[in-house]
Amino acid sequence: APRFLLVAQALGKLGLPQLLPEVYFSLCIMSSSYSVSLAGPAPWGFRLQGGKDFCLPLTISRLTEGGKAVKAGMNTGDIILSINGISSEGMNHLEAQNKIKACTGNLSLTLKR
Repeated sequence: APRFLLVAQALGKLGLPQLLPEVYFSLCIMSSSYSVSLAGPAPWGFRLQGGKDFCLPLTISRLTEGGKAVKAGMNTGDIILSINGISSEGMNHLEAQNKIKACTGNLSLTLKR
């Protein structure tokens, strides 16, 4: 089955409204990924939420005003796709947090709006 149909079915199981597949397809096209490189060391200026253990994507939940993340153009709600070139798919919250904390030089993130 096409990916957007699987999404529609999953949302339906969660009790969320199902939209036409064309709407999901449009939403997928409208989101875009981008990369940032934050100069170390920490603090990076963002807070993380989600992870495999929460059954939620890793997302940016809070930004520090004037912090490195804000200056790099990150937004709350952005989904983290990779941390220093390592895919975050399947990462639990602590794994992602530890990968970010272990970074002493530049922190490279790929995110999706």
